[in-house]
Amino acid sequence: MQNKMERLTRRARKAISQAQELAFEMQSAEIEPYHLLLVLCRIDGSASQAILDDFDIIDVKLSPLIHVRYQTKSKSSSHPLNQHRVILSDAVKQTLELSVDSARRLNAHNIGTEHLLEGIVRCDSQAIADILKHFRVSPEDIIERIEYYTDNPAVQKTPTLAPTPSYETRQPQEKGCFGSILSWFGIHSDD
Repeated sequence: MQNKMERLTRRARKAISQAQELAFEMQSAEIEPYHLLLVLCRIDGSASQAILDDFDIIDVKLSPLIHVRYQTKSKSSSHPLNQHRVILSDAVKQTLELSVDSARRLNAHNIGTEHLLEGIVRCDSQAIADILKHFRVSPEDIIERIEYYTDNPAVQKTPTLAPTPSYETRQPQEKGCFGSILSWFGIHSDD
């Protein structure tokens, strides 16, 4: 059986990697669902970006909101952050599990950005609840739109990506940013 990590589309992997980079830039020790949500607004041509655009949840509006509310105040720390040590919060672990459930529920073989988005809006995160409230959008509204996009692939701006190569065949520099994610999926790296 194909493991969960191999089921992530290229764009979904890119989103997780960029969420880790964003968490590091914001001086967060953990990747939170709002990091992933902001990154999903930025993945050009993705289903998640199109869905969020439909609700006017766009980078230029979401980024300042997240940075003002959730930016770690102290830039100095006795334990400086290492980008490869930024770990998944419990809420992001839940988000990833819900993303797998979303793909299964929608009969999708691969886990795409739309499934990550559904996982985000279904997770137990007060920050996400507050963000959605700010934009006057409910989780149900977004899930309904995801179902619409899934049922009507012609409305998507770009075709669904093919499955990505297995983890072992990718570039070595990519492995570092997926360490905590791989361990969450139960995959052990030789690094």
